[in-house]
Amino acid sequence: MVFIRLSEIFPRTGGPYIYCHEAYGEFIGFQVAYNYWIALWVGNAAIAVTFVGYLSAFFPAISASPGLAFCLTVGVVWLITLVNVIGIKQASEVAVVTTLLKLIPLVLIALFGL
Repeated sequence: MVFIRLSEIFPRTGGPYIYCHEAYGEFIGFQVAYNYWIALWVGNAAIAVTFVGYLSAFFPAISASPGLAFCLTVGVVWLITLVNVIGIKQASEVAVVTTLLKLIPLVLIALFGL
């Protein structure tokens, strides 16, 4: 809701950078943009590493070979990058599928827990 309201006040592209630049000046705007950029890179790498780590529970060969784990992690990053480059529609479809893949086990655990 905060971003919705801020986008109404500042109807320009730039997201958090624009909001902080307007409120606190150029230095803080730069810091927010830079840190946001770094957080996205680190977050995406962490998601890829975690995904491959979870896969290794199902496929033990992944944890036995660090080289294989590395190649799979890089492959996951490039696959998601490719999906985003192809288009927003495909990226949204992948987001829906991955969200369902996260929610289905949680719902099953809750149901079996009852």
